[in-house]
Amino acid sequence: MWHIITAVALFVTYKIYVKILNCHSHHDAVLTGKVVIITGGSFGVGYKAAKDLAARGAKVILGCRDLDKGRNAQEAIIKVTGNKNVAYRKLDLASLESVRRFVKDFKDSGTRLDILINNAGAVKTGTVHTNDDIVESLQVNYLGGFLLTVLLVPILKQSGNGRIVNVSSILHRLGKMDLEKINCENVYNSFQMYCNSKFCNILFTKELAKRLSGTGVIVNSVEPGFIRTKTYSKNASLLENLSYLVQKLFLKSSSEGAQTLLYLALSDECEMVNGKHFSGCRETTISDKAEYGEMASKLWKFSEETVRLKCEETIM
Repeated sequence: MWHIITAVALFVTYKIYVKILNCHSHHDAVLTGKVVIITGGSFGVGYKAAKDLAARGAKVILGCRDLDKGRNAQEAIIKVTGNKNVAYRKLDLASLESVRRFVKDFKDSGTRLDILINNAGAVKTGTVHTNDDIVESLQVNYLGGFLLTVLLVPILKQSGNGRIVNVSSILHRLGKMDLEKINCENVYNSFQMYCNSKFCNILFTKELAKRLSGTGVIVNSVEPGFIRTKTYSKNASLLENLSYLVQKLFLKSSSEGAQTLLYLALSDECEMVNGKHFSGCRETTISDKAEYGEMASKLWKFSEETVRLKCEETIM
């Protein structure tokens, strides 16, 4: 009997702890006239963030690898928010050419840019290289976003008070940084590569914040937490619905996971905060490894070379 009581008490304590860590971005910000680009905005945390931003009147551009999913997300957001100023554009972060084409088309449109949310990410099986000769998980989770951000920074500067939100993960603390091995096949397993790529996002945020100091553009990183992916279905198997129940009890919803992204994108409290890491709408610590020496600047140089950034494109 006492075992059951203890288990229940521990579970309740855990749920209270998670509730405290969760936050809701109750900001009354109106974004009419503002423009947002969000990657990975067709589902999950990215979709919830895009929907909230559209509801505030922003023009929201979804950068999507899968155009069918992008179209479905666009239609759903317009239906829910009534904001017809929602668009989707082809953006495959696993292709440097696709990133450059996306940025060129955006620049040619003459549109301002106020908020960039680098949310896209995935755990890729294996360590296969893309056509750009980059390990796919490293390119999708980090280097594609690095190139996208650097190319869009000039437009963010023109708009004034621009914000960049880089989505990392609590798993960045397990990341390793060996620039001679990070882009090699069969050195790390897919899970370790994911952790490495999220660690890169932390270092990228730190270095970018230094380079953007005094420009009016700020950048911070966020860990949304562990997000449940399963949904209940009457037609699903018992095992699938059991998995849903476990996730329902212990993991965050996509809406809860989106709150810190929105906090960093909208809150007045973040106007002077630059190069920091957040969880639960609060600044939090990063891996001690990220504080070592010149690791962030060395990663920046590696990134410039790997994505073949031109001299005139770099951020000094």
